[in-house]
Amino acid sequence: MIIHLLDRDIFMKSDKVKLSIVLPVYNVERYLRECLDSIYSAGIESFEVIAVNDGSTDGSLAILLEYKEKCENLIIVDQENKGLSGARNSGLEKVSGEFVFFLDSDDILTKGVSVLKYIEQIVECDIFMFDALEFIDDISNGILESDTFRNEKIEGYPIKHYASIEIGHGLGNSGPIKSVSLKGVDYLNILKKNDHYIPVVWRRIYRSRFIKENMLSYVIDVSPAEDDLFMFESLLLNPSIVYFNVPVVLYRRRGDSISGNNDRIRNYNSYSIVLSELLKWKKMRDSFQQPEILNWIFDVFIRRKYRERSTIREALQLIEFSRRSGIRIYFSSYLKIGARLLKNLVLSSK
Repeated sequence: MIIHLLDRDIFMKSDKVKLSIVLPVYNVERYLRECLDSIYSAGIESFEVIAVNDGSTDGSLAILLEYKEKCENLIIVDQENKGLSGARNSGLEKVSGEFVFFLDSDDILTKGVSVLKYIEQIVECDIFMFDALEFIDDISNGILESDTFRNEKIEGYPIKHYASIEIGHGLGNSGPIKSVSLKGVDYLNILKKNDHYIPVVWRRIYRSRFIKENMLSYVIDVSPAEDDLFMFESLLLNPSIVYFNVPVVLYRRRGDSISGNNDRIRNYNSYSIVLSELLKWKKMRDSFQQPEILNWIFDVFIRRKYRERSTIREALQLIEFSRRSGIRIYFSSYLKIGARLLKNLVLSSK
């Protein structure tokens, strides 16, 4: 275990915590040590790890207790299974750091990249965004050549430049590192223009005060799209954002993960909740000045919801939802809904 080779003082919990890492844990005994070792060898100063054991039935809790003996800044929350959103909320209640980082317990931090090194150079910012890389199952399989978790091209905003660094895992020199500063609504307009976004929460570090003052949390029973809803609700508040083009997280792609499962009923119910929550947000903030952004976000989930249940009744319900809520469904979405409905009618007639 790597942590036994390091100085015990690194793991002593300081009076002033800079970064709180919230780590939901559910049946990840195969990956948990590697995740924890990557955190404790990352050279992060003044941090705490809040590990939420969410009703694991394997050896995950035993591993956490083992690390707790060495790492005094490891806080363990042991609870009955509440799902990913419930686990993150439980961890969020324990946060004492100035910043909070939601990391999944089967992923790892990139060697050579110190998160706080960049954050501490920014005086005022609500959300920090980074890149991520991915690998399949085991890091020994190598890093995939993929831009999936690299940020969308952001142009026309203030840029700062930083020295390049050496990154582990055989990645070599990072090349020029830069940061871009913009506001949440500006970023939403970029996502809308591309009609594409990557919602994963572990590519963002939030200022704790921003989350607490705006009472942000994860909505229970939303899965998939829990990260989507959290991201959109935070960005719609128009926070200040700084994006760094450096990979902080290595995402492990595995077939048995929550995000890898596909259940049409669960998906349909999840998207229904998301639309309901977004509608609540819209009613509470009638003064929001860019309704076209809200229309786009609603349209995204209307399309997804209909994809899971492509019936005439569902199409009529979505049209009625649009009428009652004042949300404009895009003409392109009507065409997609019609095409999917026609396809299903043809298939059912055979």
